[in-house]
Amino acid sequence: MSRDIRRAVNSRRQCRRPESLLERQLSEARGVAVSRLATLLKTISAHYDRLDSERRGIVRSMQLMSMRRRRSHARSAKRRHRIASILDNVKDAILTVDDAGTSNVQPR
Repeated sequence: MSRDIRRAVNSRRQCRRPESLLERQLSEARGVAVSRLATLLKTISAHYDRLDSERRGIVRSMQLMSMRRRRSHARSAKRRHRIASILDNVKDAILTVDDAGTSNVQPR
């Protein structure tokens, strides 16, 4: 027998009211269940916080890659436009010289 039940059997006051023992045991059981439930909810919440943090990191990475791609595309479009405007205004030929001094002529 458990200690509480032994006390209830031995105590005249609790024998007259056995429901008080039951009520106390139920309240203790509820306290344990609420404590376990709170722990479970905290664990689940922490897990979802980690997942949400990872998701936000992935979304931010994708945004950064998209911004870099747009900037790169804008720079290459600007470069193409500059070269096209140079070629459109050339009358005869384009003469280029590299670092070694080698020249290259491209007729129009």
